[in-house]
Amino acid sequence: MADLPITSLFAGGFALALVGLSLMVTLRRVKTTILLGEGDDVSLRRRVRAQANFIEYVPLGFIVLALIELRGLPAVAILSLGTALAVGRLLHAVGMYRDTPVLRGLGILATYGVLAGGGLILFAL
Repeated sequence: MADLPITSLFAGGFALALVGLSLMVTLRRVKTTILLGEGDDVSLRRRVRAQANFIEYVPLGFIVLALIELRGLPAVAILSLGTALAVGRLLHAVGMYRDTPVLRGLGILATYGVLAGGGLILFAL
């Protein structure tokens, strides 16, 4: 059986982050009584998009991390990619909540960088 200690660490962090993002959506739904969709509530729309964007990008990033770790890359490479993905997703979520395009953009660039870099690493191995 494969041992993926670094990827496991990030999986735990990403799971907790998703719970946090989901909780923010739920709390806003309760406050606004909008139980389906987003209505006209901009704050709810931002929270839903931050959560959805996380769900769209983190799974593939996580798979890339796991495959790189399975292929035996040095721990520093896996930690660097995982940290960049985590920071990217954090910047994006904060940028969504605070309506700060610069943070969103940095988060997006970090995420794309991890996916592109990880993809290239996997091709090279």
